[in-house]
Amino acid sequence: MADEALFIEDGEVLLPTEFAVGPWSADTLQASAYGGLLVRALERAAVPADMTIARLSFDLWRPVTREPITTSLTVLREGRKAQTLEASLIQTGKPVARCTGVFLKADVAATPPIDCETLQIQMSPAPWFGSLVVYTSHVPSGDQRGV
Repeated sequence: MADEALFIEDGEVLLPTEFAVGPWSADTLQASAYGGLLVRALERAAVPADMTIARLSFDLWRPVTREPITTSLTVLREGRKAQTLEASLIQTGKPVARCTGVFLKADVAATPPIDCETLQIQMSPAPWFGSLVVYTSHVPSGDQRGV
């Protein structure tokens, strides 16, 4: 699996592999690869179990290269019903990208049950595009790609 991973962990440092490189330059990474690192850092944060990610905002300041990457996590707001965290990527001592995540407390009583296997959302046709149908399917929790 490590030979197909986007990044290899080396202690606190993440080393990009050739699978993380974008099509524009042999030395810069694609945003989807390092965006995944930012979200991974937020998902690993110590937030209450009854909170879930409600919003993600990305800031991509500099090109992210094949240099080693470290992540940092900062709590911007800590509350009972909402928390805001910021994950940053650092290369050569400088921040290159960040993701701000808002976690909200889930109200189980107000959340309708969803059957992910059969969920189908159909939107009305757009005049310039025809009809749009979006299907979602359940992804087993054991089905994970190496980050």
